Amino acid sequence: TATATLVTLFTLPLWVRYSLAGAEGPAGDIVVPIGATALQLAGLTVVPVVIGMAVRGRWPSALKLEKWLSRFGAIVIIAVMTWDSSQRSQLPLEELQRSLAPALWLACVALVLGLTVPRLFGLSTRDSVTIAVELVVKNMLLGIVLARQSLEFNAMVPMVAFSIFETPLGVALLVGWRLLAGWGWLEGPAPRTDPSPHKGAPEPPL
Repeated sequence: TATATLVTLFTLPLWVRYSLAGAEGPAGDIVVPIGATALQLAGLTVVPVVIGMAVRGRWPSALKLEKWLSRFGAIVIIAVMTWDSSQRSQLPLEELQRSLAPALWLACVALVLGLTVPRLFGLSTRDSVTIAVELVVKNMLLGIVLARQSLEFNAMVPMVAFSIFETPLGVALLVGWRLLAGWGWLEGPAPRTDPSPHKGAPEPPL
């Protein structure tokens, strides 16, 4: 995630600018400021990741908070999906219906590529599932920021359509992997270990 986030700072503004070359909006030609967009993306993605990695490196015991943060994350996901559902009622229905099939196709292609390409390079099943989830469950906030920066409201319709499929597919992938791993058909999750040294443990030999 950290690597993809860093690469996105450079590739996403350029890709959007190239894709919209020659396009016209309500106020004329659409211009995507690369520098300003990269800085905005950094504030939304790189800064939180750096803060999390710094806290983890400085205070390894902070890993104990993961259980509570995971529960908080589940609440956030439910809140976002609820907000997303309320926003869909304001979207043009025809645009949303026209975007459903391409959005589902994109999500399925990302899922297949995420599972197969890493295996071709010899990565483990666990890593392949992780990459597949990374490709399917996208950061919709970035797309909304880019759309609101240079485009009109209808540009967010395909992103909303994709959000209908991304979370269910990501959850189904993780649940299916854990079930198959539990039955012994696939490699399971790595065992959880406490990074902090145990008190009273004998010192390793020199």
